[in-house]
Amino acid sequence: MSTRLRLIQFPRVALGVAVACAACKVGSLVDSGPTDLGNATHLAFVTQPASATAGAPIRVQVSAVDSSGGVVAVFNGRVTLALAANPGGDALHGTVTVTAVQGTATFTDIRIDRAASGYTISAATSGLTGATSGSFDVSAGSPVATTYMTQPTSTTSGSNITPAVQVQIVDAFGNPVTQYSGAVTITLAHDG
Repeated sequence: MSTRLRLIQFPRVALGVAVACAACKVGSLVDSGPTDLGNATHLAFVTQPASATAGAPIRVQVSAVDSSGGVVAVFNGRVTLALAANPGGDALHGTVTVTAVQGTATFTDIRIDRAASGYTISAATSGLTGATSGSFDVSAGSPVATTYMTQPTSTTSGSNITPAVQVQIVDAFGNPVTQYSGAVTITLAHDG
């Protein structure tokens, strides 16, 4: 009894797409269409970042605009944000790349965790001149812990510890909570 093999032929186009996209991300298939720039020339912040607390979401909107500053509604490109001025040495966290809808990219969950004054955000997209936001500040959050600024050092019995022990109140991200004015108590953790 002989066995016959039957070959199944696939259309070449379908096989080519399957092979070409084997390493693709699912999201890239959705966003793979060409970007429509319309008559846009540059990006502009239509909602500037406001001063915020460390770790809190910052809402920003960036639009593609024409030479007269009008929003170009057909623009559907991907806009990416980054920190331009970074006085706290942090990174911009959250969803930093968004596809524009009717010419505007809306960012709702970006955040900065390091408190500092004078942050700015840059916006960029392929084919258009980028933009930089106005300056804003990030302040420390609620106090959650204490840290030693100056550790205790060895001393003789009955003498003051020198230099003096210094303790700092910090938020969840380690930022000093400078406005804290409550009492701080230190005790011996280990009594030798």
